[in-house]
Amino acid sequence: MGYLLALTLFLSVLFIVFFKRNYASLMNGFLFMVASFFVLSSGLFLALQLENKIVNTIILIIAIPLMFIMFLSVFIAIFTLLLSAYKLFRNESKSLANSLTLLTGIGLIVYIAVTLMVPDRNLPPVVQFIWALVTSIITFYVFHISFFIMSTFLSYRVRPKHNKDYIIILGSGLIDGNVTPLLAKRIDRAITFYHKQASITKPPKLLFSGGQGPDESRAEALAMQEYAIKVGIPVEDTLVETKSRTTQENFKYSKEVIEDISSEYKAIFSTSNYHVFRSAGFAKAAGLPIYGLGARTVWYFYINALIREYIAHIWIHKKGHLIIVVSLISLATIFHIFSTLLAPYAG
Repeated sequence: MGYLLALTLFLSVLFIVFFKRNYASLMNGFLFMVASFFVLSSGLFLALQLENKIVNTIILIIAIPLMFIMFLSVFIAIFTLLLSAYKLFRNESKSLANSLTLLTGIGLIVYIAVTLMVPDRNLPPVVQFIWALVTSIITFYVFHISFFIMSTFLSYRVRPKHNKDYIIILGSGLIDGNVTPLLAKRIDRAITFYHKQASITKPPKLLFSGGQGPDESRAEALAMQEYAIKVGIPVEDTLVETKSRTTQENFKYSKEVIEDISSEYKAIFSTSNYHVFRSAGFAKAAGLPIYGLGARTVWYFYINALIREYIAHIWIHKKGHLIIVVSLISLATIFHIFSTLLAPYAG
């Protein structure tokens, strides 16, 4: 028991250290989930050692529903994905970008159906090998996306101190030259922080970042600034950056605007909650290792956007993931070849 408690403490401290060093790292999700598992395990062992009937009854009352939920987790996930797709199509638009939850849900259904309906004994050895390989790759990415989701959640739960000089608000496109509801929430999140800081000390400058897209009548930053002024932000507390077209450029050009004014400063950025994790990586790459404020989004949009963010994350690290997939295929192939060669000598 002592070793378990020591390992639990070590993992918990390790998570805190990693999170403090870089709050937008995938390692945070991994360490948090592993540390949480050991914390729960340690707590369970300690509770059982008490040999108290009331405590044991409480554990059973909690554990049985949790085990039932875990057993049904895949089906709950499929239902949630399909419901998200329905809500998106009904409230937003029927587009490929809004179809990610639908495609993921269908993919899970197909995988489960094939796994259950096609017994291994009826498959040729080569097909068995291919299916086992596919399953191993899927299993890896199930864990990987779990770490990503947890890392994303942790990244926007950070609460920065109210001592900032600038808040960079990231653009997300306009409709008919006006701020969209999604973009309005990003601005509102920054304004909430602005007012809280203003009640304590000097308010930060709001730096609106976003250029003019080919289908837009004006730069996003100008529409964002107009929105903020209409809801009561003094124009002298606003700045605009109108050259950027991507999130990377948001930070690059915003940094230039800020450093033309101040050589030393404290800043944060505001974006949608699902976008904080990836944006923080771009901010760090631009030389702005700053925290992000996450504006809430409706649950069905959040799930679809999170899948989109994960795909973008994979694409950014595509070389590493290519190496992982090739390594899995290579190891599985070598194992299959040796198993085939040694099969006649078995027994």
